[in-house]
Amino acid sequence: YREIQAKRYNDDKSPVTQKLGNPSPSNNPGGVRTNVSTVPENKVSAENGKVIKDDILKLVGEASRKYGVSESLIKSVIKQESGFNPKAVSHAGAQGLMQLMPRTARSLGVTDSFDPKQNIFGGTKYLKGLLNRFGGNLSLSLAAYNAGETRVLKAGGVPNIRETRHYVNNVIRNYHKIKNLK
Repeated sequence: YREIQAKRYNDDKSPVTQKLGNPSPSNNPGGVRTNVSTVPENKVSAENGKVIKDDILKLVGEASRKYGVSESLIKSVIKQESGFNPKAVSHAGAQGLMQLMPRTARSLGVTDSFDPKQNIFGGTKYLKGLLNRFGGNLSLSLAAYNAGETRVLKAGGVPNIRETRHYVNNVIRNYHKIKNLK
């Protein structure tokens, strides 16, 4: 299990260090510790003003409708990947809410991975493509999102990579929790 350190801020703007869940980058099968800086849960500083968590959830709904991917699944991936931090960057270079690698982002038409809309729409489009490729199999699709399609195809299933197995289990568990809250 891999944890990250994140900076959170009290109401008086004083920093509080706290351990967060595992916002794994798509290509981090080694489970290396990642440092991600965050700000209060409901307000995230963005270049063009403030991004409110409610705005992120609204974008999730739009991407869900556009690509036919469950809102609960998108939220679960975002929670696991970045903890809802649009400025998250992994040590491997994955960026934004859904932790897109720059090459993957470019292939999806994403020009700014830190723009919540581009990142959510690009990440959801990628996830939909994986779901299609793996016949709707959620475990295989999530394993491919985390470790890469090639590793999943080579393994003939979820690769025997501890971090990837942990990632798949966490996202599916959170997916069912969120889905059952509706």
